[in-house]
Amino acid sequence: MPAADTRGPDAGGEPLVPDRKLLEKLLRFIQVRPRTCGETRDRARRWGYGGDEAEQAVAYLESRGLIDDEAFARQFLEELIRKGYGERRIREKLFAKRLGREAIDAAMDEYPYELEAERALEAAGSAAGKMNRDDPRAFERKMYSLLLRKGFASSAARQACRHLGDIDSEIGPE
Repeated sequence: MPAADTRGPDAGGEPLVPDRKLLEKLLRFIQVRPRTCGETRDRARRWGYGGDEAEQAVAYLESRGLIDDEAFARQFLEELIRKGYGERRIREKLFAKRLGREAIDAAMDEYPYELEAERALEAAGSAAGKMNRDDPRAFERKMYSLLLRKGFASSAARQACRHLGDIDSEIGPE
């Protein structure tokens, strides 16, 4: 199905002004928190607007700078890094926000890949205090599993678990 023509009569001009009622609803929707084009388009469709109307409204909002997928992706990436997620989980969450591959790739160019192991250790350290350490092998399995669920690479998770194990063995039994 060809994409709807969302441009003005000269095909290079401003996007056509969308349905006023839809535009008002979408403006309220994006005022709550930043949204992506995909989320906004999906919401318009959920409200019963057709694909052409939704596409036209999103193009209009985007042309006015009210929706910016690349800026959203960079901001969301920073938030997820602060929350302690690894590269794989961050990429999944960006896809879940209905971002295009280009916006995701542009944001992931800023991901600190060289700090993945250090970040995994930091995430492990903050979680370690809440885990039972009576059985070192069980502790290591649980920690490794937690780090994988947070999206860290298996090598970074193993390295963090090894480091935590070294710290425990240096302390020794009391």
